[in-house]
Amino acid sequence: MKNKIVKALVLASIVSMTATGAAGLTFADENVATGDTATSTTDTATKKTVDELEADLTAAQKAADKKNEDFTEKLAAYTEAAKPVTVKTDTELKKVVDDSKAAVTKTIGDDETKGTLIYTIRDAENYLRRFDTNGIDSKEKEAQVRAYFNQIDGGVMDPECARGKLQAASIAYYGAVNTFINDLFDGTTKKFTKKTDPGYTTAETHYKEIETAKKAYDEAKKACVTAYGKVSDVLDEDDYLKIALPKEDAAITAYEGALEELVGAGKAVLDSVTAASDREAALEKAKTELKTATEAYKKALTDLGTAKSAYEEATADLVQIYRLYHPATHEHLWTKDANEKKVLSTERGWIYEGVAWLTKKKGTDAVPLYRLVYPFSGDHHYTTSENEVKDLTTKYGWISEDVAFYVPKEGDVPVYRLFNPGLKMGAHHFTTGENEYNTLGERGWTKENVAYKVSAKGALDTSEIKTEDSRIAEAEKVYAN
Repeated sequence: MKNKIVKALVLASIVSMTATGAAGLTFADENVATGDTATSTTDTATKKTVDELEADLTAAQKAADKKNEDFTEKLAAYTEAAKPVTVKTDTELKKVVDDSKAAVTKTIGDDETKGTLIYTIRDAENYLRRFDTNGIDSKEKEAQVRAYFNQIDGGVMDPECARGKLQAASIAYYGAVNTFINDLFDGTTKKFTKKTDPGYTTAETHYKEIETAKKAYDEAKKACVTAYGKVSDVLDEDDYLKIALPKEDAAITAYEGALEELVGAGKAVLDSVTAASDREAALEKAKTELKTATEAYKKALTDLGTAKSAYEEATADLVQIYRLYHPATHEHLWTKDANEKKVLSTERGWIYEGVAWLTKKKGTDAVPLYRLVYPFSGDHHYTTSENEVKDLTTKYGWISEDVAFYVPKEGDVPVYRLFNPGLKMGAHHFTTGENEYNTLGERGWTKENVAYKVSAKGALDTSEIKTEDSRIAEAEKVYAN
């Protein structure tokens, strides 16, 4: 009996048709699909293999994912650009400007000249006029004041000159503001609606001129205030300094504040047009970029659909062969039965190692591959030879487990066979991976060349591959209008 078992195992070592795996060792497949765009699923010269179609589908999926990222980004950018911008109406803006004008007028009072020219300066003659009635030291004080002013501006900045320069600067500043404000409205309607309109350019130019005029005014005022500060040091007991000057300072502050408010109101008119124009430009840019991204994404999905269909068509008559490994016996098992795979991996201690390959269903272009088990050891054996099945079952005690799966008569993917005489179970090993085949050959396994061929190395789950996106139709409506 012992000789019969040995003979059976030797025979099995010669004709065994075991599938993938090697004593629990797994190796990465070298064939990884790369690229940004899918290649065509048809070849005018040579019909593509299933693995080549899988590579096409993988590349098409990567391309579609990349285009989806760009499309999603551009769609979000358009959505942001399309958000409504709160812009005041012409009537609302006109009211803001008119209210600011009224505030300026209020600070001027009945005498406009007084408001624009006098309230913004300090009247040195008011000081000097009181010197004669100021007591015994008035002449001395007058002399001190005049001596001080003679030192300013090369000796020509007397009180009249200081006041005159400030008056001129005040007139220029006030005039620049009025010119700008008059640019804005024609009645109750803005004179321009876009940044590209000539009226906008004119108003913007005059608005910039206000800054220059205001700077000159501030410099003249600073010189005048500095000068009269010196006078204040001399006339520190004068009633005018204690009563009149603070009132004058308050009037100056109110007038300048109102004028700045008016400038701000005018700037709001410019800003409203700028905001509307910028939004329009941004929206058009976002539309253009969205159109480009949408069309690229749409094409990528079409290519993906083509690649998916080609792959599914090529694999429609193929079945998955599952590979399992038992860590205690070092044996591998191959089955097309998903339920067997589940039971063995969840209840019997086997480790599921994935899909070994794809092979043919039963048909005229396929041959059966039988599976047998030896009851004394539990070892499995695979063969396409009916005579071998008959011989092993009738003479050597093996039990037939019927057809394990079918293999094509002319497959595209070679399955390499190796033999390890040191293993009592799973001594033969089969793999579609050249790297695994060569690596095991370096680790003591005997390389026995190609055992048979199958249809493909692995299988893709195409159920989750989406070739349509409802957002595309929404985006197309955006740039079609």
